[in-house]
Order: sequence, then C-alpha cells, then structure tokens
Amino acid sequence: MTDYRTGARRRSALSLPGGRRLLADEFFLMAHHDVSGRLRLAPRIAGLGVAAALVIDLAVTGALVVTPTGQLVRTSVSVPADVWEWRVLGWVAAEPGQPVATWIDFLADQSVEAVGERLAAAGVVRRVRVRRLLKTPRIAWEPADMNVAAWPWARLSTRIRRSERLEAFDSCLARLSLATGIEGRFLDGESAQARQRLEQLLSPVSLQLDGLLRQLSAAVGRAVLGGRT
Repeated sequence: MTDYRTGARRRSALSLPGGRRLLADEFFLMAHHDVSGRLRLAPRIAGLGVAAALVIDLAVTGALVVTPTGQLVRTSVSVPADVWEWRVLGWVAAEPGQPVATWIDFLADQSVEAVGERLAAAGVVRRVRVRRLLKTPRIAWEPADMNVAAWPWARLSTRIRRSERLEAFDSCLARLSLATGIEGRFLDGESAQARQRLEQLLSPVSLQLDGLLRQLSAAVGRAVLGGRT
C-alpha cells in the first residue's frame, strides 16, 4: 500500500498489491492537474512517461530485465502484480526479443488509461468526460483529494528546497519528470541553477534503470520531432 503523507499525518492510501510503491501511479498524478485532473503534458508524452514508469516498476521487482543488447525479457520471478501489470508481463513473455524502445512505444497508447483505472478503483481519482465546443470530448482523472494528487510533486519540491538527498524512488520519479519535461512542477523555476541543484541531490540508479530512462528520453525526442504530441 502506498501512503501519501503531509508531515506525519496520513492523507490517503492506494490499495496496491503487496504494499508496493509504484512510480507509474505517482508519475500519473504529477502528469495531471491536481484539481481538474486534466493532463499537464501532451497525451503522447504523458503516455510514454507512464509506460516507462510501469516498466521500471516491474524491473525493480525483478519480473522484467533488460538484456545487454537492449531487449526486455520476462523472468521467472513472481510478483504481486495487478491485472494490468500481469497483462504486460504476459505480452513481454510472448515476445522476448523486442527492444525496450518498442515496448515503451507500444504501452504508451494504453498506460495512462490503465493506470487511471487502477487509481480510480483505489478511490484516488475518478474518470470524467470533459466536453469541448466543436471538439471531441477528452477524459480527465479528477482527484478525490487534491492534497493526495499534489503530494508527489510537493514532496519533491520540499526535499529539493531543503537540499535533502533524494532516495532511489524519488530519484527515479525526478528523472522521469526531467525526461518528459514536467520538472517545473517541483523545481523553483526551470533555470540551469535549479536543474544543477536537482542533479546534485539525485541518488544513483542501476545501469538497467538508467538505460530505461535513456530510452524514455529518446522516445520523447522522437515524438516531438515526429509531431506526435
């Protein structure tokens, strides 16, 4: 179960398998407005970010590994995954030779919806249709509690202002934000000085996770250059 806290007080909790704290959930919340629930990122970029976070969540458990040649492979490690994660694990098991980049691109089209439904089932957000004049309605994920929705970026912001070293989870969350261009939510400005301060506070990540984050950055670059934002 992932706890969201303000100070020592519990604000809310996500009922997740095996007490796991999931990057995909927290990045999802950061990518959406903490009042309206509308995306703060272009849909494709948000999808790539959530997809990469999902793969990292599963890689951290050992259920997925990246080979030295860049393929994503399902291992024999059993994890307390939810329905969506089991589906992803099944897909990867059936296609063991596919590169990480291919999986991030593929999952990007489905991950925002899947993680949104997971958080909706936990009572953290609710799915709403936003009507737009002469345009196709869009889906928003309206938070049940804006304090819960804001907690991931507020936590990062507080720790950075205090010059606290970011532990592994928050370091990955910050790196996901940098790769997708949403770091302004928790940096006091987006100056070179602010970025430098953040980089000094990041904890190292494994070579495997670093490679996954680099693949995300490359995918975002391709999306921008290809006009898929």
